[in-house]
Amino acid sequence: MDTKDFTGLLSILKFALLLCGALIIMGNMGMFSSMPIMMKNSLTSQMHVDYIHILYYFAFNGLFVGFFICLWISFQHTKNKTRSYLQHH
Repeated sequence: MDTKDFTGLLSILKFALLLCGALIIMGNMGMFSSMPIMMKNSLTSQMHVDYIHILYYFAFNGLFVGFFICLWISFQHTKNKTRSYLQHH
């Protein structure tokens, strides 16, 4: 690979990291505003925990935070490969 290939890959990974991070932040803000964890029962006026919303929060965050971590690891690996390439050439 050439230096411009590494640079292009790093810029694509940076952009993907920004998009994924924005999706995580905006997705959590939207979920917390539209899907509250504590729900009020209209018949008894008691509060109860809505477990399906908690499950959805964990699934959403597990999926996108996991993808964010994979992107971050790939970004760091590519940065290290670029440094070693530049040292040897």
